Amino acid sequence: MKSETSRARRRSKEVAAAAGVSRSTISRVVNGSTAMSPSRCRSLREVATGGRP
Repeated sequence: MKSETSRARRRSKEVAAAAGVSRSTISRVVNGSTAMSPSRCRSLREVATGGRP
């Protein structure tokens, strides 16, 4: 279980760096927060999935 958590943290750090945002922002997107615009969420999800819809 610990290795899965480490991979998730590492992955969120990589996505955040690629998107130019914080890991907290990536967490908000993944967890469905409504604190940002839908278009921003979509663009961050695209970065997280490597451009796949």
